[in-house]
Amino acid sequence: MMSKLNVVVRDALHPCKPYSSSSHSFLVAVFNCDLTLLLAKPLTGVGPGGGRIYGEFAVPSGCYLLVGYATCKNVVTNWTMVVAGCGEDVCVNLIPRRFEQCVSELHTGISAAIAAAASGYSFSSPEVPVGDELRKALEAARASLASLARLLPRYEQPLTADMLKRAEAPKELLELWK
Repeated sequence: MMSKLNVVVRDALHPCKPYSSSSHSFLVAVFNCDLTLLLAKPLTGVGPGGGRIYGEFAVPSGCYLLVGYATCKNVVTNWTMVVAGCGEDVCVNLIPRRFEQCVSELHTGISAAIAAAASGYSFSSPEVPVGDELRKALEAARASLASLARLLPRYEQPLTADMLKRAEAPKELLELWK
């Protein structure tokens, strides 16, 4: 039995609203969990910004990974995992990444790679040697990203320690979030 994915691209600045930051139109790629492509199709429903941001797709029951791309290829959504049961309609919301979010996450990832390399660990795969040349390249990339980040609006992580305190989160979680 087939299921239906109802896809909506949301706005990066206001994730509860349909995409309206520009008139971009999107296509969605649906992958099986082994990362084989099941389908890639343009969205057809027009959103408030004038772009095509809505779509429905029939898929067999199963677990899928989805990502959306603006047709100009300069806006990409986060990956979303969906489980579609037999004959179910599943709502899927794709949220584009903000540029400052990407810079912040890349800076964090490079910092983690530098720390791993300094400890002698391979940070991506055993085939990547952890040598001085790679460490120097990572340090240069991190410095460049830090300079770039200073020129951008600050990206705040959506979950803060104060939020966790107000939600009466367990003490162990509060300690990790400092």
